[in-house]
Amino acid sequence: MLGHVVRGDLGDSFRDGRPVLVLLGEALPGHAAASLPSILLGYLLAIPIGVISAMRPGGSSIGT
Repeated sequence: MLGHVVRGDLGDSFRDGRPVLVLLGEALPGHAAASLPSILLGYLLAIPIGVISAMRPGGSSIGT
């Protein structure tokens, strides 16, 4: 079974008998469109906060 997964053969869906890889390919664009804005927002907030924290005296010390 692991050999099939490594080759990209995830088998057929129990629900409708279609290949799982095809179902994942159909769902991926919608999930990417939903998650991409949150990932970008996270970076837009995290990078400036990290830079500001590192610029402060003692702001980048970890574990103290």
